[in-house]
Amino acid sequence: MSKKEIRENMLHALATVSDKIFEEKNQQIFHRFTQWLSVHQIKTMAITISHHREIDTYRLIRFAWNHQIQVVVPKCRPKTREMEFYRLNDFRQLEDSFMGLKEPNEEKSELITNEVIDLVVVPGVCFDKNGYRIGYGGGYYDRFLQKYRGLTVSLCLDQQLIPNVPKDDHDIPVQTILTETKTIIVKETC
Repeated sequence: MSKKEIRENMLHALATVSDKIFEEKNQQIFHRFTQWLSVHQIKTMAITISHHREIDTYRLIRFAWNHQIQVVVPKCRPKTREMEFYRLNDFRQLEDSFMGLKEPNEEKSELITNEVIDLVVVPGVCFDKNGYRIGYGGGYYDRFLQKYRGLTVSLCLDQQLIPNVPKDDHDIPVQTILTETKTIIVKETC
């Protein structure tokens, strides 16, 4: 199966999960992530703004703010398929963007250099135990991770884990995957 077919099948499967079950799993992932975060020295965390059937990042962002962790969110540049990160201090800094995404309003937000980012929460549709992922098809994170040297983690439901993600030469695996029931450490970090 192609990445596109796997992505479409998984998105369809996620859409069938009841709201109640999805919220319970989100809560379990939130708890696992906050425990994981407590053992790392994170000053600046990069994270997307969730939509549709994605792990609730609003809750994670509020947690970071309450624990003095700076939050930065991506602004996608469709022409170059690259991202820039902006400091987020308030959800009112967000605006509607392409493909139904919420991104920082550049006039209300401060551009942050990638070097200050300690942790990137990498989104995806499905993952394998080796940290490879199928994203949403834009290639933004693949380009970013080519140059990034900090911590990476992905959050997903158990059902988003698949035996094998088809890989391309430019794909970079994430270091850790957290689900509602497990922590998968792909690469040890200091």
